[in-house]
Amino acid sequence: MAALGGAALGVLSVGCTAPKHQAVALHAEPTSPPPPGAVSLPGPAGDAPSDPSENEDVDLIVARAQGEFDLGVELLNAGDAEQAREHWDHAVEAFLNGGVSMQQEPRLQQAFDRILEDIAALEKGIVDAPEGDSEAEPAPVDDLLDINPTITPKKAEDKREKITRRSGESTYDIPMVVNDKVLAWVDLFQNNNVYRKSFMGGFERYGLYEPMIHGVMSEEGLPFDLIYLAFLESTYKTNAYSRARAKGIWQFMTTTGRQYGLRIDRYVDERSHPEKSTRAAARYLKDLYATFNDWHLAMAAYNTGAGNILRGQRRSGKKDYWSIAATRYMHRDTKNFVPAILALALMGKNPDKYGFSDLEHFAPLEYDTVTVEGPARLSLIARLADVSVEELRNLNPHLRRDVTPPGPAGAPGSGSYEVMVPRGTGTQVAEAYALLPRSEKIAKLDSEHTVRQGETLASIAARHGVSVNELARANGIRNPRNLRAGARLVVPHGGSDSYARETRAARRDYDTSAPYHTVRRGETLSAISRAYGVSLGRLYSWNSMGSGTILKPGMRIRVQPGSEQSAQPVQTAQAAQPVQTAQGKLFYRVKPGDNLFQIARRYGTTVSNIKAWNKIDGDTIRTGETLTIYSD
Repeated sequence: MAALGGAALGVLSVGCTAPKHQAVALHAEPTSPPPPGAVSLPGPAGDAPSDPSENEDVDLIVARAQGEFDLGVELLNAGDAEQAREHWDHAVEAFLNGGVSMQQEPRLQQAFDRILEDIAALEKGIVDAPEGDSEAEPAPVDDLLDINPTITPKKAEDKREKITRRSGESTYDIPMVVNDKVLAWVDLFQNNNVYRKSFMGGFERYGLYEPMIHGVMSEEGLPFDLIYLAFLESTYKTNAYSRARAKGIWQFMTTTGRQYGLRIDRYVDERSHPEKSTRAAARYLKDLYATFNDWHLAMAAYNTGAGNILRGQRRSGKKDYWSIAATRYMHRDTKNFVPAILALALMGKNPDKYGFSDLEHFAPLEYDTVTVEGPARLSLIARLADVSVEELRNLNPHLRRDVTPPGPAGAPGSGSYEVMVPRGTGTQVAEAYALLPRSEKIAKLDSEHTVRQGETLASIAARHGVSVNELARANGIRNPRNLRAGARLVVPHGGSDSYARETRAARRDYDTSAPYHTVRRGETLSAISRAYGVSLGRLYSWNSMGSGTILKPGMRIRVQPGSEQSAQPVQTAQAAQPVQTAQGKLFYRVKPGDNLFQIARRYGTTVSNIKAWNKIDGDTIRTGETLTIYSD
């Protein structure tokens, strides 16, 4: 969990560049090495002498957290749920970054648990500002607080011997230590059914983001093996959400996420944006390394905050991670954090050697990005890309409301935002989007409804002309019976259900069985595509259209597949047919991994042109087929 203590920023050397780390051999020791053999970390030292200053710290932490919590309740009562959540996040961070171990101070742990329960109870009644967390999954990192993995000396020695024999098979660019604590985590992942399944799921999802994370770490000059930190935090689930309110594959708290450039508001939570959160995590880790000059300490600080590690060093008199972890001055979850990451790195590079045969990474997530004006509905972009809204949601897990964010102060159309679309559809979407009239590009912003006594979700949905499912999704409502008088509901406009209703209404005025459509005054390509249930991309292909298409009343447009071209070609601002250069045509044989977007970019043309030249319906091309291309 990326938690940043209040005192941490004062010691971070922001902007310092961590050196690039070359691969190091197995068993590379930290700055201050652990004792020979196994390092046995003690459990909670409840009978350790109490530091009087810590009692004062506990009172201060509880008072600060209670103040933030109470302010959040006041804001909630005033109808501002979004700001209420902000202060509840601050309350949680007061405990996590207070510098006092909760496992050593039962009073602090009890206060923390009580506030978490109170926040959870209040969240259940909030339905006026969806957090996008209705489908959230528990973050694996939460388990670090509640578990103390152990291993017998005999089993540890057997595992250490096997790992030593394989030491030449893999290299690591973070210091690798194989001690009893690391081996205990290896054993847990191998033999505990819950953790075994967690490892298998994380290993598969690793493939989705590996190229992207590798590229970001390389750009920032950081060790690539830090990817295993995200493995432990979330098993690469973008919707992972911890009980401490951290989120995403890198488990950022709200405050720290914003500190490192992530946008978090009622429309967007970029903690769930795989690439943007990875870049934020890389910058944060670089700053932590600049502070400690030790990757084990930097990773520990990522979990608990730099301030807590600095206090642990000061109070224990120890400097390296392993020595501090052997004292009472480190939280249990942080004592587990680094050994678990090292165990995942050991196993992740050779899973078959640890009893995980036939495991494969998922194929890398590939996408194009398209910039749209905000707010724009995902249902519109899905139509332009000829994919389902659900597919776009999966590519854009950071969008909370099925709509891109509006510009400053909620002014419609005054901002822009990048949306991820399936690889190969970027040019198609951008060209189609550019042709839309402004009235179709900009979505109506959501309105609000204050629940009156006796109203139900169904009656409210009927009153505003939306479906019950659409209303429930927009407000994160799982159980409609929890609806209470006085709550404020977001009423979505122009969502996927609304689009379906508009489409059904439009089709009543058209003969959808006809192969051609005669353009009427005021019609747009977007309206025609909706009426006939075909994508804009197909309309472009069937009618040899390009950018700058001009529709005039009386034109005939093909709206059904067929070999015959339109009897009256559509006029465009550039040309009626795809551009054929003076150099003439060439032939390109499709290679494995090629797509239309890549080929079009290589030869300086558009996807629409290539599809028209080769009579391609859709976006699929086969390895070995020959394409005709007109190019300079």
